[in-house]
Amino acid sequence: MRKESFYRWAGFCGLFSIVLFFSEIPMYLARGPFPTTSVTSLTTYVAQNARNMVGVTVVDMLACALLLLFLAGFRNLIGEMQPRFMWLATQIFGVGVVFCGLRLFTDFLQGTTGFNALAGNIDPSLVRAFLSRPFSTFGTVGFIFGAVSLAAASYIGHASRALPPLATGLGYFAAVLCLVIIPFAQDATQNSAQLFQAGIWGATGVAAAGTPLALWVFVVGIAMLRLHNMQARREF
Repeated sequence: MRKESFYRWAGFCGLFSIVLFFSEIPMYLARGPFPTTSVTSLTTYVAQNARNMVGVTVVDMLACALLLLFLAGFRNLIGEMQPRFMWLATQIFGVGVVFCGLRLFTDFLQGTTGFNALAGNIDPSLVRAFLSRPFSTFGTVGFIFGAVSLAAASYIGHASRALPPLATGLGYFAAVLCLVIIPFAQDATQNSAQLFQAGIWGATGVAAAGTPLALWVFVVGIAMLRLHNMQARREF
């Protein structure tokens, strides 16, 4: 496979991962708010949304796999254009691995909850763990990592001339957006009443955490799709 074809496939993976991530929003909203914290309500809620939970798990796993392929392409592109930035591009890929690892862990909780419900064996304690799971991925720490990673990715994209100015500019904007969201994410974490609004919080968390990253992935993915050869990339 030619290098240009590899980058185009990586760009396509990035764009498709965005589609999959945001397709989860209506799935979360379809669950509706969680009524109470009683065992009966927990069991009823999970039983009604078991297929939804399993579906979100499958979609999220596919999206994470595509995102890692995209980041691998980005890392390789930076190395081709400017090898001295390869170490930093590798660190950004590593952050992507950690991010996807957190999501896959929460997917494990969600998928296990859904499968148990479909099998008629619902564990209320596991349901509670599932309901609190978004905070590890969408909380303050996640946004801080996102801001630093997007800023670093935009810097090396600009310095290596691997990305057009629009991509680097939007990357910096997305990094600032992550920082702006942090106080609101902190307020949501401290408001225990929102902990059990599973459907609404899940959709809000996906949208809030996904939007800054999606802005950068979208523009960089388009840039990779438009890449014809390395020399053309330098002049783009």
